[in-house]
Amino acid sequence: MGAAALEAGRVVGSCYELEETIGKGSTGWVWRARHQVLGHRVAIKFLNDHALSADVRARFLREAKVAAKLSECPHVAAVLDAGVDDAGRPYLVMEHLRGESLDARLARERRLPFDLVVRIVTQLCTALQAAHDVGILHRDVKPGNVFLVGENDVKLLDFGIAKARLDDSFQTIEGTMIGTPNFMSPERLVEGSTIDARADLCAVAVTAYRMATGEMPFGRPALGELVRRIRNAEARAPSSIIPGLPTAFDEWMARGLEKDPNRRFSDARVMAAALTLPATSAPRRRAPPFLVVPAVVIGLGLAIALWAATRSAPAPISAAPVPNASAIASATTAVPVATSALGASAVAPADSHPLPHVPPRPSATIPDKAAQAWKRTDEM
Repeated sequence: MGAAALEAGRVVGSCYELEETIGKGSTGWVWRARHQVLGHRVAIKFLNDHALSADVRARFLREAKVAAKLSECPHVAAVLDAGVDDAGRPYLVMEHLRGESLDARLARERRLPFDLVVRIVTQLCTALQAAHDVGILHRDVKPGNVFLVGENDVKLLDFGIAKARLDDSFQTIEGTMIGTPNFMSPERLVEGSTIDARADLCAVAVTAYRMATGEMPFGRPALGELVRRIRNAEARAPSSIIPGLPTAFDEWMARGLEKDPNRRFSDARVMAAALTLPATSAPRRRAPPFLVVPAVVIGLGLAIALWAATRSAPAPISAAPVPNASAIASATTAVPVATSALGASAVAPADSHPLPHVPPRPSATIPDKAAQAWKRTDEM
């Protein structure tokens, strides 16, 4: 099938009028079309020539029925219809999305804020968990198959339906590797190995690495060297590339990129939950220098002013001793005198004469003669 075989204005499935090509991949083309009755836009994917055998068509439609079950997941592009056109070409009708691919976003911004990385990975894991729960492996998770709509909401595209004809081992068609090598798990690069959902999770980790650091975990060498690195080399810790990333994210990434599938996250749900710890430990952004410098100057000025105030303040003056409490309680007439003496001594200059000592008045138990003597002494 060539691109010229499909042209604008052609009607597919009795109601979808093709408008223009909006995508092209190794397995087919994607067209934007309009429903002639309802008027809404859809995206239609057609397979390439090598997918036109009867067996491939049957498996394609069977996989399409399974993929339609994922339409209830908000992070999966909905499959609305499927069929075979008059020329015998299988096609899928999907919702038409408005936004941009994650690949396009990264080409423009290189890397994303960590909180956005967490958001995208969490939603991506939700989509994959929904697929894995019904037995579907994506096998080509990468930024090009992650679409961002609205407020950075994820829609996962292309669940490998066109690849349903392939077994799970290392495959080539006319010398071309199926899938995207940079995002493949180590076991996918070993012919005859068993592939399961954990291969998709490794691709999620690679995608997260690319979003957070702006780099690929194993670089972009020639294919042979890339395969060797994926199977044998260890990726650099993300925080060694971007110092602001939390070290807990390094641990999450190391587990996601494990060579042994048994040491990776058990499923997508667990992988997403494990990412909440690195998200909460992400460092806060530093204040800009134009705010930090004035704050330091103001703080230093306040410290100097406080130091100067303490140096110039007069030394504290000690208060005079308080008369015996029991004597004051037993002679209420002496309280004003004692209070007056206390107040005078507290404010007297250092070179003033001390006030005369006022002896305590005897208690009521003193004999009458002694009391009379005390009275005479007091009146002198």
